[in-house]
Amino acid sequence: MKRNFIALILLLVMGSSIFAEDYYVGVSEVNGNGTESSPFNSFSEALAVAQPGDVINVLPGKYNEKIQVTNGGTADKRLTIRGTDPKNRPVISALETELTIDDSFVTVEDLILDGQFESSDVVKISSGGDNAIIRNCEIKNGRKDGIDMNEADDVLIENCEIHHMLGGTFSNQVDAHGIVATGEKNLTIRGCNIYYVTGDCFQTDPNRDYPLWDNVLIEDCVLWTGPLPADAADWEAGEIPGENAIDTKINEDAVNTSYRAKITIRNVTAYGFVPGYINNRAAFNIKEKVDCEMINVKVYNNEIAFRLRGPNGRGGAHITLINCIAFDNIKTFRTEEDLEVLKIYNSTFDKDSGDDYFQNSSGGYDEDGLDVRNCLFTGEMPDEGATHSSNLLASSSFFVDLGGRDFHLSSNSPAINSGDDISMVTSDFEGNPRYSGSYDVGAYESDTSTGILDPDQPNIVDEYQLYPNFPNPFNPSTTISFRLPESADIRLSIYNVIGQKIRTLANASLASGLHTFEWNGKNDFGQDVVSGIYIYQLETGNISRTRKMHLIR
Repeated sequence: MKRNFIALILLLVMGSSIFAEDYYVGVSEVNGNGTESSPFNSFSEALAVAQPGDVINVLPGKYNEKIQVTNGGTADKRLTIRGTDPKNRPVISALETELTIDDSFVTVEDLILDGQFESSDVVKISSGGDNAIIRNCEIKNGRKDGIDMNEADDVLIENCEIHHMLGGTFSNQVDAHGIVATGEKNLTIRGCNIYYVTGDCFQTDPNRDYPLWDNVLIEDCVLWTGPLPADAADWEAGEIPGENAIDTKINEDAVNTSYRAKITIRNVTAYGFVPGYINNRAAFNIKEKVDCEMINVKVYNNEIAFRLRGPNGRGGAHITLINCIAFDNIKTFRTEEDLEVLKIYNSTFDKDSGDDYFQNSSGGYDEDGLDVRNCLFTGEMPDEGATHSSNLLASSSFFVDLGGRDFHLSSNSPAINSGDDISMVTSDFEGNPRYSGSYDVGAYESDTSTGILDPDQPNIVDEYQLYPNFPNPFNPSTTISFRLPESADIRLSIYNVIGQKIRTLANASLASGLHTFEWNGKNDFGQDVVSGIYIYQLETGNISRTRKMHLIR
């Protein structure tokens, strides 16, 4: 009893250092004590008292003060700054960088960071900001970069919308990037929608500095540009900003070392980089001494889909494409300077008359390093590079709907079971498994065990089937179909990429057979959700099926 009493006293005395505290910041002329009913009226007040593990809750409103974090958290006690209402996020809008993170283990979520087109980066993460997380934020209206990172490792940027980074003018191009990573290692960018930037949606090391960056993962993102809907900064409505979706650079002194930076681009859609703003405008400008894997990438409506550049004074890229889809691009591939390694597996390419699959410049590619297998090409086969027997010239009969850009294989497609086994390729564009000895050609597998079926075909159904939504990408609505082998209580739900449920589309008892529902891009409150990748899930009993879809506003 005495021992328990002493422990209780110690907990009471040390409680403030053991238990995390919640502090509140609100828009008020009077500075309170940091409670919800009496919040601090400045971030500096809250940050002065917050300790590792504490949460700074930001109430709705517009704040004319920047957030500067100099004392963060620890690996097991992160410091968190978050908006209290994700549907009414607070707006941080000081006349300078809105958010600066100078210390480690800091999470910032559910804020709107508005740069007001001032001449500064909207968010800066310094070399002290290791293990930072920026989640569910909108970052907008800058003349420089949306997020500028310098030597911060293990950073996660998740489910953010980054847009209107507009430097210079249409006729006087000045870089303003969505995200810049200089010297970062283990950077993950997931579920982000990045658009209307005058530089690149993402660029590594723009000044080619030391230390070297490595291990970047970009997944479940939409990177795009198009005509500006209204005048902004020194740009006019209708002008199209943007250089590339992704651009890689390294320090040239690393060329003669064993260093080769790794970047993985997975489940990414890129479009809109059309001619007229810069020469050789490309969605993906992959160059210098990098090892780049592109997996399940969709790229369309660009001057160049993949601009891939070989050894020069800064080294050359090694590139692998798996399960990629490209269409409506003037040039699908532009290879330059004796590109050393280019592997293209199980991909589907569609082009219009007059467009080119390959444009080779300054030596093009090294034939010894080119490997193209299990790919579908419409219109005509490339003049070079795709001579392997597993590559096929495809007509509309190969696909569910070629004109509608639905490249799923039709039930009698000649691409079914016509491919070679490739050890690197274990699944298709939608994550369905590929089976040894029966690979299909192109980005999609058609085997019924994967669940990729045409809902209108009378297939024998012995399990729950959730079909790809159509159209995909979509705006403003899409159709989701599923088939039940027996009557069941089901729930059809839609989630964002970080697992937050945004809409329950159906919760009912249904008979066996095919069922179809339409999603109009709204949440359960009737509000339009932002562009991006969403997940739809069918649940019944202990059965669960999920797929991804892409909403474009």
